[in-house]
Amino acid sequence: MIHEENPFVKVLDSLAEASPFADTLGGLFFNPAYLAELGGETVWWMQKGRSVFESRFRQDKPGDCSGAEEELPLASLMTALLLERERG
Repeated sequence: MIHEENPFVKVLDSLAEASPFADTLGGLFFNPAYLAELGGETVWWMQKGRSVFESRFRQDKPGDCSGAEEELPLASLMTALLLERERG
């Protein structure tokens, strides 16, 4: 399961993107983070990094999972983040 760490940050980020001037500065202040859970345990964490013109993401692997178990959450999270990056 993939979900946002703090949904309120995502709402503020979306509102900033809708405004012509706040869109440029929104990437500096609103950085949504996403969690990927496998079996109720967080196995990946990714956060949109601070930037003005481009989207970069930081990642961390707080959970303990083996090679085969980490492929599905990582691929799912990367797909979701690429879709988010397309949005802005």
